[in-house]
Amino acid sequence: MSYRNRELMSLLVVGLMTGFGFASVYIARQDVISASSLSYGIFFLCLYLAAHVVTRVTVPNADPYVLPLGSLLTAIGVTEIYRINPQDALRQSVWIVIGLAAFTATLFLLRHDYRKLESYKYLCGVGSVVLLILPALPGCSPMHNPEQMADGLLRMVRAIRDIDRDAFILVCAAGRASTYLATFAVLLGLHVRVGMEDTLWPYPHRDDIIKRNVDHFLQMKSIAELLGRELMTPAEYRAAIGLPARAAGQEKARV
Repeated sequence: MSYRNRELMSLLVVGLMTGFGFASVYIARQDVISASSLSYGIFFLCLYLAAHVVTRVTVPNADPYVLPLGSLLTAIGVTEIYRINPQDALRQSVWIVIGLAAFTATLFLLRHDYRKLESYKYLCGVGSVVLLILPALPGCSPMHNPEQMADGLLRMVRAIRDIDRDAFILVCAAGRASTYLATFAVLLGLHVRVGMEDTLWPYPHRDDIIKRNVDHFLQMKSIAELLGRELMTPAEYRAAIGLPARAAGQEKARV
């Protein structure tokens, strides 16, 4: 079997897996079987079949497994995003289309001599590093965007509730945003755990430092009580997370 035919067969297998993945998520979310559940799978299969035609025309002797592996990783990622939020999956799909368009343009431009890229290897390397660190830059991280912080927590809670509506959800947020997210979790009726092992800052927008672990605990205790929530006793917490009860006289209050 030729390289390109191997690539085609692999892409067909990936397309079937993608279709089944989206269908299972759609059925789990909607409780119905519909042709719409296969639309994402068909869309991605068509995209990568178009990319296959490009590789067949421009680089007929290229490795037959790079494109199928890339499509498989993409399909897994988008399926996971679709499970959490279909609108985000749609936005991610736009970037996949843009990426495949760039892939096509690159192959056509360099189809006669791909070694031209060797002149730009360091530039490509630096560009890759910049893209990797971009989410950590100020303004790009959810830590600096309260709306994204709240939306991210809600997505995770919805994903857990889709699987188990009665799940015990304990929020342990790290970093500068931990106090805000813990407060939001209390408002949602979730459980929270705080401590200096997770963060040194009581606020995301100031440089104040937590001096003692007990201070951070008392801060969240006051917030929880103002919102009408009560703290668990050690015995209640052990029961909630499935640990055996301590013998009489061994229970101690812990901060």
